[in-house]
Amino acid sequence: MSSIQNIQETMNEFSLEELLAIIAAATAAAKKKAKIVEKPSKEAKEKKGSMPKGELPPQLQKPFAWVDYTLKHANENGWPSYKVKGQEEPMEASTERDGAHVFPSTGKPLNRKQAMSLSKYYWAAKEKVGENQALYEEFEAQYVPAPRKVIVEESDGEEASSEASAPKPKKEKAAPKPKKTEEEKEAEKEAKIAAKEAKKAAEKEAKKAAAAAKKAPAVSPSSSAAACASVEVVGLEVPKKKAKKPATEVVVDTWVPKTTDGKVYPRTIGGVAYFSNHLHQLWTKDEDGGVGDWAGVFVVSENRIDSTVADPFEE
Repeated sequence: MSSIQNIQETMNEFSLEELLAIIAAATAAAKKKAKIVEKPSKEAKEKKGSMPKGELPPQLQKPFAWVDYTLKHANENGWPSYKVKGQEEPMEASTERDGAHVFPSTGKPLNRKQAMSLSKYYWAAKEKVGENQALYEEFEAQYVPAPRKVIVEESDGEEASSEASAPKPKKEKAAPKPKKTEEEKEAEKEAKIAAKEAKKAAEKEAKKAAAAAKKAPAVSPSSSAAACASVEVVGLEVPKKKAKKPATEVVVDTWVPKTTDGKVYPRTIGGVAYFSNHLHQLWTKDEDGGVGDWAGVFVVSENRIDSTVADPFEE
């Protein structure tokens, strides 16, 4: 069976929301491949605040390992007939042909998608129910969680160990200037407006005075000084203008999943960093930049996080 056929069979189990997310991801991938992108330099840059590319978070390692263990056991020992959720007819029990365990009707061995359903039939760890608890206990006895790795990803997509290149010393940044308060900003704005209005008024009065001087008869210096002594300078009151309120910024979530195999990738919602898979299930980012606690499910149609949904991998 080709990869495309596997994907088409898997899509029948997805909801409408998940199918729309897959379409968006496929469209984005097609647009990327249609463009000629210049490769960046090959200087290795250390990933900060994100899981290594394509690496499973600790919460998903054990469920994925259980499916793999079920698939290997079934193809080595065969499997019984079992019921699949959402499917009326049960799956056929295996038969042995030429030393291999296969489906009687197709002659094909069990694949990973079918092993996912079989593993839940054998033992659902979250609900603690199933038909083959002994096999799950065998799996747990030999299961060893994979250690987390520190990855350095090169800009052309290749990955290498963090020991491959020593980190460059950071330049000391100048101390940031203190931010002005809203009152200070408003006062500066009003002062600029007042200065501008005063300048206009002064220029207008100067023009009037020049025009009057041309029309007025000549006077002696003594009478001119006396006249100037009686002139009173009057300050102009500048009307205050109200500052316009900034437009409200509308934040639209445009994140699309990179894969549909349950692996998580960085995602930011409302300025908060999370890790998310293709089902929009969210986990927080811990202090080390890895996957933290369960946060809930992001509801795309309502643009909100539903934190009441239980952790699907919690035993």
